[in-house]
Amino acid sequence: MKRFARFGSIICITVLLMGLFGGVPAARADEDALITLDTWSLDALKDMGAELPTWHADGGYYEISTPEQLLYLSGVWKPEDTNGDGAPDAPCNGKYVLTADLDMKPLMDKIGAVISKEISTETPGYMPPIAANADEGEDGGVNCAFFGEFDGQNHVIRNLRVRKTGYKYCGLFGNIGHDYGTGSAHDLAILDAEIYGLSSCGILAGSLFCDVWNIVCTGKVTAEQKNAGGLTAKIKRNENGYLGTARNCVIAAEILVLGLEGENGAAGLVAASCSKGGQIYNCFATGSIVVEGEDADTVGGIVGNLKGGLAIDNCVMLASEITAKGPGTQNFGLLLGSFAGDTGSHIQNNYVWEGTRLSGKPASDHPESAAYTEITALGARSKAFYLENSGWDFEKEWTWAGDETNGYPMLAAFIDALDLTDILDRSLTVTGPVLHGSEPLTNSVYAGETALIRGSVLLPEGMSITGGKLFYGTAKDREEFTDSVEMTADGR
Repeated sequence: MKRFARFGSIICITVLLMGLFGGVPAARADEDALITLDTWSLDALKDMGAELPTWHADGGYYEISTPEQLLYLSGVWKPEDTNGDGAPDAPCNGKYVLTADLDMKPLMDKIGAVISKEISTETPGYMPPIAANADEGEDGGVNCAFFGEFDGQNHVIRNLRVRKTGYKYCGLFGNIGHDYGTGSAHDLAILDAEIYGLSSCGILAGSLFCDVWNIVCTGKVTAEQKNAGGLTAKIKRNENGYLGTARNCVIAAEILVLGLEGENGAAGLVAASCSKGGQIYNCFATGSIVVEGEDADTVGGIVGNLKGGLAIDNCVMLASEITAKGPGTQNFGLLLGSFAGDTGSHIQNNYVWEGTRLSGKPASDHPESAAYTEITALGARSKAFYLENSGWDFEKEWTWAGDETNGYPMLAAFIDALDLTDILDRSLTVTGPVLHGSEPLTNSVYAGETALIRGSVLLPEGMSITGGKLFYGTAKDREEFTDSVEMTADGR
């Protein structure tokens, strides 16, 4: 009987140089100070200027047209009818419609002044998440997750800051949907946001058990312990079998995981994990991912941990770096960190930039089919590439910004809302040697047959290679790779 051997590889390159070679500050505070609380009382919100959303009985929805009305939704839900309009003030299952662009900066500054005075330390203003406490079903009352609809109507929320450090799930929303119910958010841009939380942090939400579509998120996401994504930390299937799905998203985010208290991972530009049936389609992501602390785990360009997710299709990842600062790493990848046993059958038509700096050991359970295709910086900025390869709808949903050979794709509704030129220029610039194993990273052959293992190195101008060695082996623990072959100048 013939035996199969499973091979993986690590590239070791010697390079010769030729010429060119946030968090909120800590403060002492009383136990009931705002900065110590994950939710604020209604009186405290009103003191900050929070105002009731406008109820439209004829349409059955709540109108959000000011930053103060958005602030009113934060923290716990308000199911009472205090103004006598015949509807709850702010229920967890309501339909909320954004009718204007919101600049949150003046309100954030106002809140910052109040908090700074309270603790005698200069502190940026912020608000708690909407649905900050996340009970599993709608019977959770004031503490339930968001089980309604948030319709952005192609409007923009700018300069939002959200903080929650007592418990997980931090973003504009804590949770949209949960184990026994779902919700939705769509046609919304959240730009220049700053999200700071304990764990499970994302610009739109901490966790999604729902459908979200036509979403743009830009800004910074910091998780003190683990789990951070540009869109959300987690996309999941709930106990009723509903599949969480993100479709048509643009993400430009700086992701930082601090790894405090011995925690670490996961992280991804779209989501930290895609669990038990989560799906991601048609997403464009750029920015950076940095994981500090020891033993960083499950970090990927689009998703950190697939973990039984159903699909990652038609995505483009253009991060400048996916790096770990600590001594130990595992399950790092350009597209996904951990595949959790997936065969690759649900990972189709995805592209990553060949120049993304990646530090960390790849997953040992990598599928034997290619999970992605690498593209050049020129390809990443070419309209023709996206029209021919992305699978996105450029007649209705997507459009092109900039020159045909030096631009980027954008959701058509938000073409005038932001400019990604600068961040893409930074992300797609090679500043040091970039070492990648070539897909697929693992393969199987009969004992005695030849296994093809490959790697590549991308160098900035003025730098050259003097030698290269490719280490490989059959053990899942890459530390045991002792066999090696010298690489030639063309990477073979």
